[in-house]
Amino acid sequence: MTRGWLAAVGLALAAVLAPAAAQPVSTAHVTAELVAERSAVQPGQPIRIGLRLQHQPHWHTYWRNPGDSGLPTSLNWSLPAGSQIDEIVWPVPRRLWIGPLVNYGFEGELLLPQVYLPAADARVGSTLKLQAVASWLVCKEVCIPETVTLGLQLPVVSAAGGVTPGGTEHAALFERAAAEQPVPLDGWAVDVQHAGRDLLVSFARSGAAQAAPAPLVHVFPYAEQLIETAVHEAYRTDSGYAIQLRLLEDVTPPDALRGIAVAQGAAADQAWGGAQRAVEFSAAVRRVSKIEMPAGAQPLRDADASAALAAAAASDAGPVPIGAGADLGWAAALLLAFVGGMVLNLMPCVFPVLSIKLLSLSQTPHGAGRPGVALRTHALAYTAGVLLSFVALAAGLLALRAAGSAIGWGFQLQEPLVVSVLALLFLAIGLNLLGVFEVSLLLPQRLAAWRDERPAVDALASGVLAVVAASPCTAPFMGAALGFAITQPAAVGLSVFAVLGLGMALPYVLLVLMPGWRARLPRPGAWMLRLRQVLALPMFLTVAWLLWVLAQQTGWIGGSTADTARSAASPRADASAWQPYDEAVIASELAAGRRVFVDFTAAWCVSCQVNERLVLNTDATQQAFKRANVMLMRADWTRRDARITAALARLGRNGVPVYALLRPGREPLLLSEILTAGAVRDALAAP
Repeated sequence: MTRGWLAAVGLALAAVLAPAAAQPVSTAHVTAELVAERSAVQPGQPIRIGLRLQHQPHWHTYWRNPGDSGLPTSLNWSLPAGSQIDEIVWPVPRRLWIGPLVNYGFEGELLLPQVYLPAADARVGSTLKLQAVASWLVCKEVCIPETVTLGLQLPVVSAAGGVTPGGTEHAALFERAAAEQPVPLDGWAVDVQHAGRDLLVSFARSGAAQAAPAPLVHVFPYAEQLIETAVHEAYRTDSGYAIQLRLLEDVTPPDALRGIAVAQGAAADQAWGGAQRAVEFSAAVRRVSKIEMPAGAQPLRDADASAALAAAAASDAGPVPIGAGADLGWAAALLLAFVGGMVLNLMPCVFPVLSIKLLSLSQTPHGAGRPGVALRTHALAYTAGVLLSFVALAAGLLALRAAGSAIGWGFQLQEPLVVSVLALLFLAIGLNLLGVFEVSLLLPQRLAAWRDERPAVDALASGVLAVVAASPCTAPFMGAALGFAITQPAAVGLSVFAVLGLGMALPYVLLVLMPGWRARLPRPGAWMLRLRQVLALPMFLTVAWLLWVLAQQTGWIGGSTADTARSAASPRADASAWQPYDEAVIASELAAGRRVFVDFTAAWCVSCQVNERLVLNTDATQQAFKRANVMLMRADWTRRDARITAALARLGRNGVPVYALLRPGREPLLLSEILTAGAVRDALAAP
């Protein structure tokens, strides 16, 4: 008895003389401090501690899955020897509407609790000093990353007599947090159907019909970047609830969906048959041909969502595409596509095919017989090859996008198999130009005779090959036209691509149909053989380039090795100056008032590599960026990346290269696809 009484007195003195102590740290938007549930700790006995955040009105931080954007709050602890701490026990978040987007996070007062276990040999009478580096992203109209260092001192008291240290002023905060914690779902069956991009999560009460009332339920998956968070349709069913969700583009659903379901409103504590309004669930995802809604499904109105969407529509709060093709009329898009197609002939992507065009022109009949007919046939066949190829590529692009793929112009070169086949094709063309083999000798005699009688077949194939080579490039005027095409019905979109092909074919067709210049060429002879050999060089250079692309796509060149390869291709470049594409970093830099220059590029885009070599990575341009205090960011689209595809779409573009100067509080400034150092300097000097 005396021993227990002395222990109680010791605990009381510890609470008075040396209670758990911490100093709050305030930023412009958040006040943070480490807090403890009890005034002291006992050796080897767990205690709840946590990070307390008090947000300024209308500012918020993020849950473990932040939703459409954001970053979860993190704590990096420095603990006394022999002690340990569990992971954050995340509270129930809210759906936070930011224009048409939805994030998961917290406003007002927040506690992120953790269980701390002091060492079993902690000395009674000492004080344990804990330190944590806390980092969070706090957002309102802008997002600001913040990091603070916090401390917490916990006196150590004896565990003799079984007396528990008294509570601190924050004890009630811990109790409320515990009462709000999700509990494992019990007495309910969870079913997840998957068809296309749709998911239906159904909660059915076991053995009984759903009782009234049936409040609105929100589902929060644990997995990040899985669903379009704004798509969330809740239903009451005869047996419980159903929530319809939609997967992000190019996302494969997990084998099992894990997360929490949170009831809303005054009757929330009656939703699951217990006192808790939030439950944790895990259910296998089963693929079905068509989503089947449970019996008796009736929509549950989400007043917050309706109000947020109405406000977004009224204020046009969503991101505004700059130079968006959707703002063009059909006639303007056709005109831009036609001009862009003609300019495409001057892009570096098409240079390897110029050799084939020149050789074909030099061998086109122009003497006896009916040269006019032969030339017109040649021109029409080449044009048909270009048009058919453009329309076929466009049809594939539009079909894949309609099926949910996040792809854009040049998508086929994001596939290593396609790159491998093209490398073999250009290698074969180069060897043919060198005279290693002749196609006619490899073909069966009947097929070779058929080909000789139909020279237009070669012209058509030349048109197809020109489009294959040109597809990685986006020429001036093309970007806005393609941005328009992918947002329109299929017939309108295909018409834009067809006119693009017509523009590309026209210069060559004019050269074919006006052959007067060819009369100045020497008569056929040994010079044509030498020309073939010289023109093989671009083919082999193309093969080397495609192998470099393939190496990056398959991981043969990755990480620092890829950077080294870029630097070798551009000796004056400072590879460290370019940061990988990160939208959270962009938001942070813009919020701090700093401009960001984004280079949307790909290894398979020859124009991109030329612009980097001749403009972006030169000493003069790099110094201009430094003087202007502009952050450099590279969005590498060599492999498929839904984030970069979405970013291009917001700029009204669907292919690379794209160069965007992002400015705080202003619309992005887009530069020409044919980049010059002067254009970069002018953009940096623009107000």
